[in-house]
Formats: sequence, structure tokens, C-alpha cells
Amino acid sequence: MGRAAYRRIRLASIATLGCLLVLGVVLVLTKDRHDIGPVATADGAVATLMQDAYVNAGTPAVNYGAAPTLQQQASRTTQISYLSFDVQGITESPARAVLRLFSRSTGSTRTSVSGTSSGWTETGITWANRPAPGSPISTTGVLRSGQWTEADVTAAVTATGVVSFALTTSATATRLADSREGPNPPQLVLTPGAAGSSANPSNPMPGGHVTKLLTVVVENHSLSQMTAGMPYLDSLAQRFAYASNYTAIRHPSLPNYLAIVGGSAFGVTDNNPPSSHPIAGDSIFDQALARDLTAATYAESMPSNCALTPSGAYAVKHNPWAYFSDPTPRRNCQNADVPAGTPASGNLASDAAAGRLPNAGLWIPNLCNDAHDCSLSIADNYLESWLPQLMAAPDFQTGRLAIVVTADEDNNTSVNRVLTVVLHRSLDGSRTVVNTALTHYSLTRLYDQVLGADLLRNAVTAPDMQAAFKLP
Repeated sequence: MGRAAYRRIRLASIATLGCLLVLGVVLVLTKDRHDIGPVATADGAVATLMQDAYVNAGTPAVNYGAAPTLQQQASRTTQISYLSFDVQGITESPARAVLRLFSRSTGSTRTSVSGTSSGWTETGITWANRPAPGSPISTTGVLRSGQWTEADVTAAVTATGVVSFALTTSATATRLADSREGPNPPQLVLTPGAAGSSANPSNPMPGGHVTKLLTVVVENHSLSQMTAGMPYLDSLAQRFAYASNYTAIRHPSLPNYLAIVGGSAFGVTDNNPPSSHPIAGDSIFDQALARDLTAATYAESMPSNCALTPSGAYAVKHNPWAYFSDPTPRRNCQNADVPAGTPASGNLASDAAAGRLPNAGLWIPNLCNDAHDCSLSIADNYLESWLPQLMAAPDFQTGRLAIVVTADEDNNTSVNRVLTVVLHRSLDGSRTVVNTALTHYSLTRLYDQVLGADLLRNAVTAPDMQAAFKLP
């Protein structure tokens, strides 16, 4: 049954839908909260919307619980919306939970969804007594007035009971969506099944909406070299998807890393450290953090956060965030550009296991494990020690996370064409080969599309990687 059918279900039609029960169980509650009972649908289940409201810093004592819209503006400083759902009747954690909002605004800046305390009431909440939003869970799709938009909130729905969300936006203009007093109330759609219960990523399940992107970069090898010398990575390319016509920007390494995260090489033509190349403006990491989303670089063998000089097997020329020198980007780098650790312990392993990989992520192996100073077989073994663990973790299993494996540049033998592999649940088993001419600026564009951010610099005109790989 299509999504438009949610609004057409009536008690009188339940008996006629029994033949669809194999598709999933839906719990629907009417506006006055009378149980309708199980109704089958191919789209999943709709939990009970208990209450919703928004709060406004300009009128801190006023309650807007009866308003027909939910409103958000200017991150967490002006307007915030709150929703509370009652999840009952499902005996195991859902395989996927999706928050659906009917937008009354249009804009590329998406709505950010966070968890929050359930200790508020629709008729009593105000700006003065509002609960603080937690860390961001997800973002919606691009907002178009008169259309539904969705956010994957699987990580927040782990058991039956009440779950509450806070909605924020970094947009300076007010963003509106129908409240439960409006014609199209918010929905929490649950697909039954144990979230993350399968440790085998080859067991396909429908891919969720991509809200997180993690890129790992191999060094100085062409597509043909990587295909021949990295059998594990090639097996993933053949199982999931890869680009056959993806080229780096130029030589040497540093301009390509800057291109990926900044949408420009910024005129850089060497591998000199940040002291030689202070970059003004934002990277994709800073865009994410400005939107109440998350960002991180995981750099193997880096001695301390955001290290600005090379050290041992750590190459600062492979850590582009360290080059963005304005006060806010530098502070962001110092907070979230961290040592990677090992598959057994450290920042990358713990964030993956907890389902808190960032919305914008970059993973940097050291000079040996990225095949710069060591062989491709060592780099391949390094990826094999990590990728099964990352793909078995909650972010990938629920479809929130896409992983991109690429190379910064080739070895000057193949017009800078490099192997670029895209891993996502929706692509598992698809054996997709993308022939579209893509570049590192296409990867910048993909980051911005995942973040719902304005396209950075050369990403504006770059070929669309999201469309080429059909990522949800």
C-alpha cells in the first residue's frame, strides 16, 4: 500500500485488508487516540502520535501546543519543535524507524532530528521550560512545500514505550510542517525486525535513507592497480558498486584531499603543511557542525587531535581539515579531528559500535596502511580488518551510512583514474558499475547532499554521484 493510503485508512476497511498482513503490522491511532488495530501495509507501521508542539524564544512563556504547524528556525536559538510517540505492540526493535513530516516550507536546508526527554506536555511546554535536545540522530530529506519528507530515526527506537524528538534547523527562515492539529500529522513508521541483529552484511535488507557518509582514501594507485592488487576491495566492488570513470583532480596528494572536503584545490600544487597553506572558509565538516549535525576525521597514527605537522606514519598532507584555518574551522578540527585507533579499540571502533558515526566522516589510514609507503596488499588487509566490522555496526545495517573507498590520485600512468567503491545496504548484491565521469568534486557534492547543505565551490557543477549510484 502506498504512503498516500495512510490518510485513507478507516475502521470499516480493516477487514478487507487481512490479505496484506504478511507485509507487516501497522499500529494506527486516530487523532483522539482510539486504537484501530493491526492493518497491513508494505510501508511498515505507524506508531501513536501522542503530542506535539513548538516553542519560541521570542515569547518564552507562551505555549503553542494547539498550533496547526510545527516550527523551527535558527538552530536551537529561536524556534524548536517537539514530538512524542507511543510505540506499542511490537515485540522486538524495528529494523527501521522513519519519522515522516508533511512540509509547509521549501528549502535545501534540512530539518535536524534529535532525541529528547519525554517529560513535557503538549499544553504546558514553553521556551522557558523546554527540555534540551540531545545529539542529532538524523536529518530529513530536502524540504518541499506540500510534500512528505523523512528522517531515519532507527537509533532512537529501541523498545516499546514513549519516544520523543526535537526538531531544529539552521535555516534563518522559519521551517514549518503540519502538526497533529494540521491535515497531515507527523508519522513514525516502523518496519518490524531486530535492528542490527544480523552481523552478516551480505544478508540483504532494504537500504535506509543515507544520512551519514564515511570516506577512506588509498594512496597513489590507479584503478587497474587497485583492482589487481587489492582482491578484498575488488570483491566488495563486484558485490556492491564501483565507478569505472572516476578521476582525481591533479597531482600530488594534498590538492585532492582538499578537493574532497572543500570542493576546491585552493590553488595548492604541493604537499606542504598547514602553515604554508592556511585555507579560509568552511569544509564539509564545518558545514555539518553548523547544521547541528556531526563531523569527524579519524586519522591513524596521529599523535593528538588535529595535529598540524607530520609525525612518524601520520601525514598531515592527508588530513585536510587541519588546513582550514579560520577560528571556527580550527576549533572544530581540534574537537573532532581525532586519532582513529585500531579495530579493537579507539575512536573509530567505539563510534561504529555505538551507532554514532558522523554525518560527515573521513577515515585516514597511516602511510603504510594507505599503500603510500607499503604495498597494496597491506592496504587491502587493513581494509579487510576494518570494513566487516563497520558494515556489521548499526549505522550501516540500518542504511544510514554509506562508505566510499577511493584513492587520492593514481601513479601518473592512467590519466588519474582511480577505483572508487560505494558500499550501502541498498547496493548489496547489485553488482553495479557506474560509467558516469565522476571526480573528487562529485564526492564533495555527495557529502553536501547527505548533509542537506549548500554545494561547496566546484561541487556546484560536479557530476552527481548520488544520482549515479542511486543512493537513497
